[in-house]
Amino acid sequence: SFPAVERWLGNAIGDLPEYCIKGQAELAKKHSENTWKLLLACSLFDRSAGVSRDMLGYVADLSIADRDDGLSRLQHLCLINRMSNDRFWVLPIVQRYSQANYSSNGYGQFLTSRWLDCLSTYAQDKGIDLEWQFHLAAEFSIEYPNLLDALRWARSKGNWDVTFKLAEGIWVYPHLIGLYNELDEILEAAEDAAKQLNDPIKN
Repeated sequence: SFPAVERWLGNAIGDLPEYCIKGQAELAKKHSENTWKLLLACSLFDRSAGVSRDMLGYVADLSIADRDDGLSRLQHLCLINRMSNDRFWVLPIVQRYSQANYSSNGYGQFLTSRWLDCLSTYAQDKGIDLEWQFHLAAEFSIEYPNLLDALRWARSKGNWDVTFKLAEGIWVYPHLIGLYNELDEILEAAEDAAKQLNDPIKN
């Protein structure tokens, strides 16, 4: 069954991801560097939440036309999947292959920087006033897994400015819906960032 195959692909280790994905990935690269950048960008996002077209275009720094052309090619190559709400995600085996090749063509640092910038900006724009604009909660809930992933990544790498921006923007959501373990984690991250930044206002 498809779910069984998907579970097997999700647990694939060793050389299997490269063996299964490399040929399709090379076709994506051959189509254009933009297509390859889109695949790498999509692999940065949580698979269950997916990522919107707009965010993918921003992270990969592409025009609307180049973005949509690349997404069509990636879907044709079965490297990327489209949800019913027009968000995109990749299988675990594709994500692992992409993550192992982030440094290809020097895109890794560039894409990661834009990924963090995109999500921290979203958190600041949509999250800080969430308690007073509860109508935004449904939209915010879709993006929350991506925001939490970015916070954890930034904290693990000691990127304290981004850590604080994300924590400041997302703590209201778990507070509102009762995710208290995650709320504690976010507040601890904010405290760590404030101490590391040595900012008396943040402290």
